Amino acid sequence: MTKKQKAVLHVLTYFSLFEYPPCLDDIWAFLPHKMSKNALKQLLSDLVDSRHIITNGERFAFPQNSDTFSIFRAKQQHSKRYLDSSKFYLRIACMLPSICMLSLSGSIAMMNAGKEDDIDLFVVTRPHNIWRTRFYLLLMKKLFSLFSPIHKKMCINLIFNTNDLEMAKHKKNEFVGHELLQTKVIYNKNYTYEQLVNRNTWVKQLFPNVVIISTKKYINRDYKKSIFFVFIEKIFKYIQTRWLSKKKYSWNQERGNLWLIQKDYEKTIPFALKRV
Repeated sequence: MTKKQKAVLHVLTYFSLFEYPPCLDDIWAFLPHKMSKNALKQLLSDLVDSRHIITNGERFAFPQNSDTFSIFRAKQQHSKRYLDSSKFYLRIACMLPSICMLSLSGSIAMMNAGKEDDIDLFVVTRPHNIWRTRFYLLLMKKLFSLFSPIHKKMCINLIFNTNDLEMAKHKKNEFVGHELLQTKVIYNKNYTYEQLVNRNTWVKQLFPNVVIISTKKYINRDYKKSIFFVFIEKIFKYIQTRWLSKKKYSWNQERGNLWLIQKDYEKTIPFALKRV
């Protein structure tokens, strides 16, 4: 088996950990080798012919995971119901003046959310607004849940501010790279998502087929530091971190990056991939 064939199988193995059958574009985007889509099509065809993988015509999986196609179709429908029910919440959230970017992340971004999955949100705020914005989003979640229980699934698990868009060194890994590139942007003020990707060009080393558009033509507004808002932010942080500790929820803030992902995929995924 060639290196490129092994690389394709690696991508399929990664997605199989989430019961997700990738399409051609998914495999091409996260392939660790530079390759044209036509070359990849031929490579996939060869792997199907040799029965290393199977396809339903659009998506691919391993033969032992043949039920993944039907599972994904069910999750797609469930994801659509999630999004239809949460449209108004997301629309109101985008109106918060402190928010510069709002996007879907995790399983919902891939339309692969099951009944037990959350509606994960990735938020970018103005500087010194992370904890305050999170408080407003949680308050909205509480109010909207009174009318529809689906809003209890809202999970704000990633919040950055515009002054700290680059990931910390130990966060520059395959899982975080997937999260960054798979996120589905709903609101994008001043090309914040493009700036985010440009601050994290290390993903190009992992996934060389990814196209990163230069942000030279984009406006990056530096918001003035306000002593009052810094003080207010500290109060919101104190209240929420005490609550998180009481509930035994894990959280980690590095400069202007707040991570609230409860499952440690950054450790479990490399271990799982080595076992396959």
